[in-house]
Amino acid sequence: MSVANFTVIEGRKYTIPFTMTYSDNWDDPTKIGDPIKQSEIEKVYFYIKRRATDSVARLELTDAVATEIDWADANAGEIEVYLGANTSGFAGYNDYELSIEWPDGGFSTVEIGKMYITESVVDNP
Repeated sequence: MSVANFTVIEGRKYTIPFTMTYSDNWDDPTKIGDPIKQSEIEKVYFYIKRRATDSVARLELTDAVATEIDWADANAGEIEVYLGANTSGFAGYNDYELSIEWPDGGFSTVEIGKMYITESVVDNP
């Protein structure tokens, strides 16, 4: 799992690329560093919360909807998360988490971090 920080302007279009790989603490050492392929997982999720402890996400995206999360390379573990109007009204510091659901129903966190969303100075960005 890695930690990153992003700054975006609310309501503006962004494509955030992620490459998902098996981490150093994966239970099968032969897979460590290998890409997590689309065929190996059930679903990818991207959440934004005001605080990590909030019980409800402000934004929940999934690869079940290609306009939210799209696989750029299904064999290399490369995805793109799309932000835009879905961030309107979220100005300030937010926590985000990229996670995957396995076919057995279990979940793993791929990346967590902070996303600072700057308030737009125009009404219709």
